[in-house]
Amino acid sequence: MGSTIPFGKAAAHDIRKTSRPEFSRQFELQLYGAPWVRPDPLADLGRWSVETLASAHEAIPAGVLARHGTGVWAPVPVPDLIGVE
Repeated sequence: MGSTIPFGKAAAHDIRKTSRPEFSRQFELQLYGAPWVRPDPLADLGRWSVETLASAHEAIPAGVLARHGTGVWAPVPVPDLIGVE
C-alpha cells in the first residue's frame, strides 16, 4: 500500500510562495541536475520559471516523490509504514 501524502502539491506550494525564485531554480538544479555529464541534459532546470517548476511538482500524484537521481519527470513510489512492526 502506497503513501497518500501529496508531496508534489506541498513542494508546488512552497515553490510558489518563495520570495527567492532563483533559490528554487538552483535547488531544483542541485537536486536533479547531472553536472558530471557534459553537457548537463538537465541544465535547463536552472532557467525554468517558478510556475513551470511548481506545475511540474503539482502534477506528481500522491504516493510518489521526486527524489535525488529521479526528478519531477520520474518520481518514485513512497511506501507507507503503517502496520509495520
